[in-house]
Formats: sequence, C-alpha cells, structure tokens
Amino acid sequence: MTARTSLFVRFLKTLPWKQILLFTFLFSIFLLNAFHEEYPDEYDNIVGGKYILEGRLPYRDWFSHHQPLPYFLSSGILAVTGISFVRFRIGLAIVYFLITAGSYLLLKKRIQQSSLSFYLYFLFTIAFGATYYWGNMLLADTLSAYFLAPAIILVLVKGYTHEPFTLRDLILYILYTFLAWLSSMTITYLIAGLHVYAVYLFIRNGKVLSKKLLLKKVVQIAMVFAIPYIVWMLYFLVTGSMRSYYFDTITFNQQYYIYNYPLEPGGSINPIRYALIIAHDFINNFFPVIGSVKNLAFDFPLVNTFAMSHIAFMVILLITRRYVLIYPYLVLLVYSNTRSNPASIAETDYQVNVYIFLSMIVGLYSFQILKQLLDTQTLTKSFRILAGSVFVLLSAYWFFTSIFLPLKFFQKFMAKYSGQSPLIYDHPEVAPIVNQIAGSDEYAWIGPLAFKELLYLDARQPSKYHWFLNHSAKSEKIRSEIVSDLTQNRPKVIVFNRDYTPWGGDAASYNSFFTDFVDDHYFRIFTLNEELDGYAYKWKISRTQNFDIDGYFYFDRNRQDEIIQELLDKGLIEQVDVS
Repeated sequence: MTARTSLFVRFLKTLPWKQILLFTFLFSIFLLNAFHEEYPDEYDNIVGGKYILEGRLPYRDWFSHHQPLPYFLSSGILAVTGISFVRFRIGLAIVYFLITAGSYLLLKKRIQQSSLSFYLYFLFTIAFGATYYWGNMLLADTLSAYFLAPAIILVLVKGYTHEPFTLRDLILYILYTFLAWLSSMTITYLIAGLHVYAVYLFIRNGKVLSKKLLLKKVVQIAMVFAIPYIVWMLYFLVTGSMRSYYFDTITFNQQYYIYNYPLEPGGSINPIRYALIIAHDFINNFFPVIGSVKNLAFDFPLVNTFAMSHIAFMVILLITRRYVLIYPYLVLLVYSNTRSNPASIAETDYQVNVYIFLSMIVGLYSFQILKQLLDTQTLTKSFRILAGSVFVLLSAYWFFTSIFLPLKFFQKFMAKYSGQSPLIYDHPEVAPIVNQIAGSDEYAWIGPLAFKELLYLDARQPSKYHWFLNHSAKSEKIRSEIVSDLTQNRPKVIVFNRDYTPWGGDAASYNSFFTDFVDDHYFRIFTLNEELDGYAYKWKISRTQNFDIDGYFYFDRNRQDEIIQELLDKGLIEQVDVS
C-alpha cells in the first residue's frame, strides 16, 4: 500500500459514516416523495417564480394574496431546472433536505445540554409522512412549517433545560421565524406570542441583570427583531409595491378571503376578536380529541397520537414545574391551528402542517424527557406512576404511527412504481395549443384558475390578475381592473371555463362580469359557425382531459379573419361543407 493510499484509507476512517448513511437514506426518501401528486396552489407558487425570472415582481406586477417567499424560492429553483415541473420537484426535494438536515446540524451546535436524537426521528417522520399530508410540495403552509420547526425546537429545548439563550440563538430564532412568516401569514399570532418568550429567554439567560446589561440587551433585541423587517420595507420602497402588497395580502384577505371570521364582504377584522375566535374554535375541537385518547384507536392513529403527545408534554411541564414554558407552548398549540382542525386531520390536509410538525416535535421530545425522568430518582412515587403511565400510552400511539406513516409512504411508492397510480409529468393540456396561436410578443389569458397551463405558456400576460375565483370576484376593484386590463392589452386568445365552480354553486354568480366581456368582444368557433352559410369550421382536437376546446377557446373578434386563417394554416381547425 502506497503512502497516498494509506492516507486516503485513514481519511475514510475519520468520516462519520453512520451520519452520512442516515442522511443519505433521508435524502432518498425526500427524492422519492418528489414524484407524488400535484396541486393548483403549488403551481401558483411555481408560476410566480417564472414571473420573477421574467423580471416581474409579486404584488406590483401580479396579484397574490399569499406571502412572497415561496415565489422567490421557486424562482431560484427554476433558474437551475428550467421550466419543468418534474425537474422543479427534484430541485425542491433537494431544498427541503438541505433545510431539514442543515437545521439539525446547526441546532446540534447551538444546543449543548440536551441530546437531539429526537430531532433525527422527527426528520424521518416528516419525510415518511410527506406524501400523506403533502409535505413534498411547495405550499405556503408547508414551507412555513419547515422553517418554523427548528425555531420551535430551539426555544422549547433551551427553555426546558435552562440552557443560556444567547445573542446567536436569538439571531437564529428570528431568521427562522421571519422566513416562516414570509412563507405564510397564517402563523402571525403564533410567532408574535413566541417572540415574547424568546425575548424572556434572552433577557433571563441565567444571569443577574444590571441596568447597563439590561439596556444593552434591549438594544440588541430591537436590532435583531428590526433588521429583517427593515430590509423587507426597503424592498417595498425600492420596488414601489407597498400599496399593492397591503391590498393583496391584508385588505383582500380580511375583506374577502378569511372564512373563519363572521364578517360581511368588504368589512374589516378586529385582530383581538379574531385571536379569541381561533382560540375558542381550537378549544371546541381539541378537547374532544383528548377525551378520545382513552379509546386506543390505533387503526388511524394520527389524531390521537398528536393529542397524546400534547398531553405528555403538558404533564412533563407540570411535574417538572416548568410553569413559564406553559405559556409559549399553549401559544404554539392554539395558533398552529389558525386554519385547521386538530380533530379532523386527513390525507392531503396541508393546512395543518404546522400543527403536525409541532405535535411530532413535542411527542418525540416527550419520549426523551420521560425516559430521563424515569431513569432517575428525582420524581416522587405518585409522579413516577403518572410519568410511567403517560410513557406507556405515548409509546403505544407512536408505535402504531411509526408503522402507519411508512406504510402509507410504501403504498404510494409501490402504486406509482407498479403503474397503478400516475407519476407527475410535464404535460400541459392547452398551453401548447395557445403557444401555436399567440407568440411570445402577443397576449393570451387562461383561466379562471389554470396555473399549470400558465407555467408552460409563452405569451404575455395581459393583466396582473392571472386568475380569479368567487372571493376575488366579490371585489369591485378586481373586477373593474381585470376588464380594464383586458381592454387595454387585448388578448389574441382567451381560454376560459365559464362553468368552473370548485366550491359548487352557480358559476355565473361570480364570473358574469367576465363572460359578459368575452361574449361582447370575442368569438368561439361554434358561435362563428352560426353566422356562416354553407360551410363551417371544425376543431381537429375536440377536447383534452379538462378542457373543452370548442367551448373554452375565445378569439379576438377584431382579428377574426386573421385568426381563422392562422388556425387553418396550422392545422388546428378545418373547413367543412354543411350545405
């Protein structure tokens, strides 16, 4: 063996192979999850990333009532993968792996007085469960949960162990919570309450405070909290999008979108009242779940496993007298359910992701704490009996959950591998047809909600409103601006499903302003045929899976002859004799 070979062998022996193998396995799960399912809200985020790469910014250049981080993240991924949903998902899997594994390694350096073995179990649990609750997609609530999880772990663990919460910890905490909030405004109440406890941890920090030291800490807190939001405000000043952001994400959501607040369209929300409503709804939903834990329902264990996890953590806080920690924990528990119900967690319920992540964290951390408590003689006999009983119940529920989630993962993987269920594909339905009709220098519009088609569309967008549904159509401002934009930047072709009602009801109740516009200024092939004598035009493609070509394609009446000739030349329609 040469000296160089010997040196290489010694280097290999120094590598942490156990950790490398664990993270390789974790990455493979994330990668396999990438090919599961698709959802319109994710395409919304990807289309936003495409627009950013084209030089168009959210709010200023297109309407969105969501926070912007998913759009900017998708633009970064698309810059590498190109316009491909399949390649995008692979890139997203890499990003989610880097966020989770990187956060674990980072927190391992920040937390010295407690083992983070539960964190590894948590990472594998969310990876195996991702295809069940759509943790594999770029959705606002999902991305928010990925960023919020390490912040929760940092605060809960340091709060429980009384380990000093340093300035570096505070900076890391603010970074994670800011990114989580920049992903979803749903967690506003949660992080506002959690900030109070983080400030308490930093000020306390195991030291007796002098006035000088207290003043120094107050200045540090103000700077750390202010810097990310100052940068955020500077972005609005530079781009001139503050007014649009306020209308899209605050005015619109308050007046037309939020559904769990009693309010007439166009009204305003009292934030204190809304916080109380969320807490009231949570109490009504959560306490029956606590009562059902005794039923030992292991066939669908998630709801009761999460409830048992919270029972266990609350028992731990009480018997170890961590009373101050009860406040941030209850804030997390209540306001992780702003748009979700802990009693009815179902497959694809991505809006409950923050609650799911929180429940997994406290459940797995409770295992670690209970084992430590039961292995020592610090508890009284009655408390040892209580802790032991909780440990047994928690173990039973998590045992079945640890089977349930990997089993669901394996079932979905095998269904796709065997061809019984579809994978994801780069197969838009009507965008390729529209691309033949309208070039990259012309306008086209596909709607009312067709983000997948917009991802592959080459033509320019005529309006900042590239979609609308019933809640957005309630706004006079939005309705009038859509019509104004389409009048000023008249699309050559509009693809519109006038019967689209995802929540049921009569489509005309929200889209009549739009159908009136297209009926007045556009023609469809079958309506044109009604004006012809002796001949007619016929589509060579009758319909796709979700689009009726003859019924959904509208063409600019001012360019009728030009468009008909172009459709004939490109073989999209044919002239037939009807005499």
